[in-house]
Amino acid sequence: MAPACNAPRATIPRVSESQDLREFIREQTLQRRDRAGRVTLSLDEKRAQVRQLIGALEARDFDAIAALEFYDADAEFRSTISASEGEVYRGVEGLRAWAMSVDEIWEDFRVEVAEVHDAGENRAVVIFNVTGTAKVSGVPLDTQTGQVWTWSDDGVVIRNDSFGHAHAAFEFAGLPYGPSTRST
Repeated sequence: MAPACNAPRATIPRVSESQDLREFIREQTLQRRDRAGRVTLSLDEKRAQVRQLIGALEARDFDAIAALEFYDADAEFRSTISASEGEVYRGVEGLRAWAMSVDEIWEDFRVEVAEVHDAGENRAVVIFNVTGTAKVSGVPLDTQTGQVWTWSDDGVVIRNDSFGHAHAAFEFAGLPYGPSTRST
């Protein structure tokens, strides 16, 4: 028989009836700050935020994106194409402008999160499968791209750098690219 353990049992935080989910999440985030006051997100939390934001973007639900507490109102998105022209999309209106330009060119444009890799306390490398068909030429698009997402010390997405190839995203994040980095 195992000896009895007198250690206090861990309690699992729960949302009370008088508390809304946003307030609960905010309180839990504040409790996770380190001594320097920074929020450190786990890979699972980063992955969940990426999937939630991309899901809303795929649905072109910009009101849902604006309501996300983890997406900064002035977040920078440097898309692969616009970066070559020096353009940066900012905030929800920037994402709306990006989506409009994509929708003008592509039919059935889809972005699917394939992998999310931890790239340190406040960054992640995200690999996407991107598909679509050019409206004018009918040329199909079926490729994999990479992005580096950056969070602030408050756990809020503040920047997204996009690359035409996954290896470029790993390189930008200072991570090796190869078979060991391909699984999540």
